[in-house]
Amino acid sequence: MGVFEEYSIYYDLLYKDKDDKAEIQYVLNSLKKYSPNISSLADLGCGSGRHTEGFAKEKLKVVGVDRSPGMLEAAKIRCQ
Repeated sequence: MGVFEEYSIYYDLLYKDKDDKAEIQYVLNSLKKYSPNISSLADLGCGSGRHTEGFAKEKLKVVGVDRSPGMLEAAKIRCQ
């Protein structure tokens, strides 16, 4: 088990106080500045899918990518 696998167990707990909504809005505003009709994006290093889920709620088609199978599994569960 690599460091990312061990980390994935605690990821959401460690970052539970982050303002994901503000971060998602910041990214969306930045993207829309250059691509006003954006409809899809790749969430590189998606972790447990917290931002991926938020982008999808904003009606974007999102593909989450992460090198950790544990993180990807958590993202799949979150984004079902």
